[in-house]
Amino acid sequence: MSCWSVTGEKQASGIRVEYLQAVLKQDITFFDEKTTTGEVIVSLTCDTGIIQDAIGEKVGKFIQLVTTFLVAYGIAFKKGQAANAEAAEVVGQTVGAIRTVASFTGEKEAVKKYKKILPKMYAFMTKQAFTSGLGFGAALGVLYSFYGLAMWYGSKLITEKGFNGGDITNIIFSLGIGGIALCQAFPCLSVFIAGKTVSYKMFKVIERKPLIDVSEKKGVVLENIKGDISLNEIYFSYPTRPDVQVLSGFSLHVPSGTTAALVGQSGSGKSTVISLVERFYDPQAGEVLIDDVNLKELQLKWVRENVVGLVSQEPTLFATTIKENITYGKENATAEEILRAGIETMISGIQLSGGQKQRIAIARAILKNPKILLLDEATSALDVKSEQIVKDALEHIMLNRTTIIVAHRLTTIKDAKIINVVHQGKIVEQGTHAQLIIKQNGIYSQLISLQEDAPNSEYMPPSDDMYVDTPVSHDGAVDIKDNKENDIEVVNKQDRLTQHKACFKLCAYLSKVEVIILMLGLVASGIKGLMPPTLGFLLSRIIKIFYEEQNELLRDTKIWSLMFVALGCIGLIFIPMQQYFVGVAGGKLVQRIRSLCFEKIVHQEMSWFDDHTNSSGAVETWLSTDALRVHTLVGDYLSLWIQNISTTTAALLIAFISNTSNGDGGKVKYEEANQVAFGAVGGIITVASFHAEEKVANLYKNKCRNSLRQENRLGLITGVGFGFTVIFVLFISVVDSSTNVMGPDFNKTRESVAYILKILSSKPKIDSNSDEGLTLANVEGVIEFRIVSFNYPSRPSVQILKDFCLNIPSGKIVALVGESGCGKSTVINLLQRFYDVDSGCVLLDGVEIQKLQINWLRQQMGLVSQEPILFNDTIKANIAYGKQRIFSEDEIIVATKASNAHNFISALPEAYDTLIGEQGIQLSGGQKQRIAIARAILKDPKILLLDEATSALDAESEHIVQEAFEKVMKNRTTIVVAHRLSSVKGADTIAVVKDGMVIEQGSSEVLLNRQDGAYASLHNLSLSTA
Repeated sequence: MSCWSVTGEKQASGIRVEYLQAVLKQDITFFDEKTTTGEVIVSLTCDTGIIQDAIGEKVGKFIQLVTTFLVAYGIAFKKGQAANAEAAEVVGQTVGAIRTVASFTGEKEAVKKYKKILPKMYAFMTKQAFTSGLGFGAALGVLYSFYGLAMWYGSKLITEKGFNGGDITNIIFSLGIGGIALCQAFPCLSVFIAGKTVSYKMFKVIERKPLIDVSEKKGVVLENIKGDISLNEIYFSYPTRPDVQVLSGFSLHVPSGTTAALVGQSGSGKSTVISLVERFYDPQAGEVLIDDVNLKELQLKWVRENVVGLVSQEPTLFATTIKENITYGKENATAEEILRAGIETMISGIQLSGGQKQRIAIARAILKNPKILLLDEATSALDVKSEQIVKDALEHIMLNRTTIIVAHRLTTIKDAKIINVVHQGKIVEQGTHAQLIIKQNGIYSQLISLQEDAPNSEYMPPSDDMYVDTPVSHDGAVDIKDNKENDIEVVNKQDRLTQHKACFKLCAYLSKVEVIILMLGLVASGIKGLMPPTLGFLLSRIIKIFYEEQNELLRDTKIWSLMFVALGCIGLIFIPMQQYFVGVAGGKLVQRIRSLCFEKIVHQEMSWFDDHTNSSGAVETWLSTDALRVHTLVGDYLSLWIQNISTTTAALLIAFISNTSNGDGGKVKYEEANQVAFGAVGGIITVASFHAEEKVANLYKNKCRNSLRQENRLGLITGVGFGFTVIFVLFISVVDSSTNVMGPDFNKTRESVAYILKILSSKPKIDSNSDEGLTLANVEGVIEFRIVSFNYPSRPSVQILKDFCLNIPSGKIVALVGESGCGKSTVINLLQRFYDVDSGCVLLDGVEIQKLQINWLRQQMGLVSQEPILFNDTIKANIAYGKQRIFSEDEIIVATKASNAHNFISALPEAYDTLIGEQGIQLSGGQKQRIAIARAILKDPKILLLDEATSALDAESEHIVQEAFEKVMKNRTTIVVAHRLSSVKGADTIAVVKDGMVIEQGSSEVLLNRQDGAYASLHNLSLSTA
């Protein structure tokens, strides 16, 4: 069996790799239409585990037992896996966007959505358990009935055909052992069917031929690539929205070594051009050419590895070191190349600010040394100083390279050789900056005018500098006390329990609601445990009955045959009952564990999520795999122990009774011989008178010889029967136990329980599920940071804020500016109480925020961050996310009009009911940002937090949104973190942050008058880059 286990593990590991490789090489359309992150994670964790069971140890058992019995519940299993994927997607989205969830107090909504899916998974588990029990019970019922029929028919063969008892016994036992093997193999079949069901889905992905296959080695590889790009009469719609024309007759030629810029409103199709050049999609009409060769004819892997380098607006970094992230741009890169490429980007840490991530992405592209460079808002997340450095670097590497730049900030592309204004999927204006600026009524000229209403840009995005907190430790010993219906408190005991006791203590507590159902299941398990020794006892009777006289044989076989049938009926009733009741209790246990754990998880403090061991993928695995393993503790081990106790007790009892019967039977062996002796002794006179002493002695001798012969025969039969009873009971028990008891499975279950206990025993330092704390009747919005010092838990030696002081009067606008990593976004994190300060205090209306009810506090604030987080739901649901009441469509429309989102939403076929895809993949960056702004506006908060809120908007949209903000910010306390000084010049106070302290503050006019001041220097630098 160990060979099968090793083989299964290796094959499952190979399938995981093959599946992930197949997923990664799929075209982008596949991710738009066919799958989600949750489905992929479930396939890599749950499904491969099921496949491993199906091709591992169970195969050995199956071959050993030989079966052809099939149970058709594949469809139900498929539905159960779909529910698993749906639940995993909810977990992934919630944990992956936990800051947005917490900011909008969406924890309860996420838990509610997750709990809504759990009954589907529970229904599947109970159906599976009942189906399995019914099949197994029916198999045993047929087997036992077969014994009865075979016994009856055997008696016929003995009396009518001349068979002897030994022949019939051999036939019955041979067929019976085969039938037992069939029944014992039944659980393996269910695993095979489950494995077949999930493997079909995974192999379907593995075998799917992508429409655009990056692994395809066919295709042209150009020896001397020039980098000439042409897009000719391109018509394109995204596969998920075929009715929306994104590009309509789009044509563009970018000569080799030149720089072309694409500008225009959000959603006009600029980034789509980048996607087509990268060949993420193919156009429905028209062609994309590189050096006059159709992109479809070139080897795609070669194009992406050697020809094209991309830096996108929302950089994606992987869960590994910065060095590894940079080397994604080039395999086998030397340390010197990495250092040279990343000299301005090497920022240590685990969680980085937007600007830090953007600079790493730029370093990755520089290292790649591509002939064609695609910059999609590549410097949007950089502060002025960093932008100037990166801009100089980009200008240097852009020499002799073909470059396409997508930018909202027009000053960054004024040096482009050709600027293309894109509107509704077409180029409506084209020329150099000088040529286009003189067209007073032109679109480009108007966009420039909008941006020149104020100076350019400054500052760097959120400095979410990285932080990791050590998860709450668990010592394996717990005492669980019930405080609320859906809340448990796990308290460490002084006397530690063993892991076994902890496992069963947890399950006992969480299963107490279903105690009656569980007891019924355990009673049924006990009755099932009586069946093997009973069967052994009945089979032992066969040996004896088949050696009886003919009349007794026919009479006894009728009685004992019916006993076999009755035993089969008991199995048919109680085995499904056992499986169903235990399945219900186990299913409820899993449902309760998942619900409690997820509720605990979403209410953890932010530092808990900063730990890489608590990533969304890890949490999905806990809830999908580990919680399911606990089911085996109730579904298999507990019922099996009861069953084995019942089996052992009954076997010993039968053996004792049989032994007593054998002793009693020995007393009658010599009755006839004794009767002769008794008569002779009693009538000794007669014996003597007839001189019959020798004759009586011979008669006694013959009687003893007959008795001895019968005794030997019956003793042999009885002994064999008794021995068989014991051996058969042990055989049944061993086979049954070897099929169900698996040491490695129990070890895995203990590990899973340890994970669950760790989650349930963790006490968040900042508990968003707590109702404790004050709520203020009237919020004025006065904010004060009083001598605040703060380090992220993962880096206690790195001071983020040091004696930070800031007063924000009610209804005033305060802007925070400064270089990347100076602590600006940390201020917003502390105000929302994602973290608590190390020293000092943060006050709202004179009350320390630690004393306020946490959810109430966050409800007073509306956050719009630099990287908008949207959920895989409708636009309407995303805008209304986390709200405490149901909003009408008119209220939602008012909010979207204020954020300049209504027009593009209304133009979509499904309008506000449009599904935006995972992470808002169906929308452009600017469109996602406007939806996020509408979400904050709808919240109508007293305090508005704008963290680079307009960074992803084009000039026109920014201007409109800025006007909307000016209206929204009236009578609201507002904190603005922004790059563009134009967006903060109207602030009542501008605070310049450096090294975790406010080094100067005042209005824009006051600060500009300080010629040697920090703000004036930033302003002058922004003008010099314009």
